[in-house]
Amino acid sequence: MENHSSISLKTGIFAWFVFHLSHQKDAGFIGLTIILSGVFGSILSGLWLDRTKTFKGTTIGIYLISCIGMVVYTFILKLHRLWLVYVFAGFLGFFLTGYRPVGFQLAAEVTYPECEGTSSGLLNLAAEIIGIVSTIGMRALMTNVSIFAANATVCAALLVGTVLSAFIRPNYKRQAAGKEMHSKMEVEIAVEIDEKSKLNLDKT
Repeated sequence: MENHSSISLKTGIFAWFVFHLSHQKDAGFIGLTIILSGVFGSILSGLWLDRTKTFKGTTIGIYLISCIGMVVYTFILKLHRLWLVYVFAGFLGFFLTGYRPVGFQLAAEVTYPECEGTSSGLLNLAAEIIGIVSTIGMRALMTNVSIFAANATVCAALLVGTVLSAFIRPNYKRQAAGKEMHSKMEVEIAVEIDEKSKLNLDKT
């Protein structure tokens, strides 16, 4: 859920950029900023997970930072500073897109021993569907209500994602299975070494 929520929110944010800016050139460059920062975010979040294995903590952290960033972004729009829009577009792109590998890995952990490709495929499918709905909904809010209402909806969705992430049980089945297999291998190696040592002693 968290993964496709973050992607749909990013889609809605980009739709807001296109709607808010009068120049398509700036909207395009902002989109490029989101993509490039998201690439770095994905790489760094993957490296972070490999190093720490803190799937739930990383999930909550990314959601919370994104939520705070979106709240700040909503209010700095009144300053009418285009460079600030670029900065926060990059900031949000970094964390929202950077969440994607975290979401995939978390799903793989909690759904193990189900095939990782199945969980990733279902997440991608749900992300695309919710992304379409989110884009249409954001456009309707910006047109019929206000830009602030659209941004507030994104902030609320991120807050809901943060709360829901806190209720995820850190039941990392894949890690547990890997540790169990590693322990069995160590025992087998130790037994094999012990048997070889006994054979060598018998020969002497």
